[in-house]
Amino acid sequence: MVLLAACAFSCASDEPAASSADDAAEILDVREGGAADEAGFAVTEVGGAGRYTIDVRSLAPGASVTLPNLEGVAHAFELRLAEPASVAFIARVNDGDVDPHVVSKDSANETMAIGRDQSILPMASERDAVVTFEADAETSYVFVVADEDLDSDGVVTVDVVLFSEPLGVDLGWTHAGTRAVAEMLRQREPELAEHLAAGVVLEEVDGYVAVGDLTSLPLSERADVNALIADVNELRSILYEEYSEERPDAVGRAAAELYWVARAP
Repeated sequence: MVLLAACAFSCASDEPAASSADDAAEILDVREGGAADEAGFAVTEVGGAGRYTIDVRSLAPGASVTLPNLEGVAHAFELRLAEPASVAFIARVNDGDVDPHVVSKDSANETMAIGRDQSILPMASERDAVVTFEADAETSYVFVVADEDLDSDGVVTVDVVLFSEPLGVDLGWTHAGTRAVAEMLRQREPELAEHLAAGVVLEEVDGYVAVGDLTSLPLSERADVNALIADVNELRSILYEEYSEERPDAVGRAAAELYWVARAP
């Protein structure tokens, strides 16, 4: 079950209110040295293009923040929860040529996951990104959002979602195998989305799709729908195994929890 994370956050007793998206951000210019490292960031060179300003602000779970420009800027968000929770951090492209990557780091500044090209949510934009993980209570986590090359301009919306039940697996790392399968799924997405909206195809809780109400379809089209369902489920099965050969079922259930986010306006 998915909960609006804002409720999960605000219901925690004695938890201070997080700053809103409109609050002035603390800007750490890494070229000055020291400040970024003290805040838990490693200063890195990207493609020989130089170092960049890091925008640090606190993001409340359930909040949606629009980043107006990722050109040459890495936006970093810190998240701290009063209770343990499964967390999804999602960056979705609204406009421009930007290709956002999301890097999640724990309190020791160790990278937990990298999300890019939204392989676990093939119905989303190819350039979107997501990471999920199990967050401990009273522990700080940082999410860094940046363009792949740190030089493209665009508008990105960032969402943080909490789940009432553990997802069971951490998602985010992508590689050639996951991206290849996701691309094949995206090619089928327009037709699948149309049938899902009509109730002809249903999303199941295990991450697969099933036959819905076919009465609105002519008999001549029903075989094609059944073939689409079989095709999508086979590709999703491969995708889930690409993430975890030992626990593809857990990956599928986690993906099912996230599908509604990808389809949201």
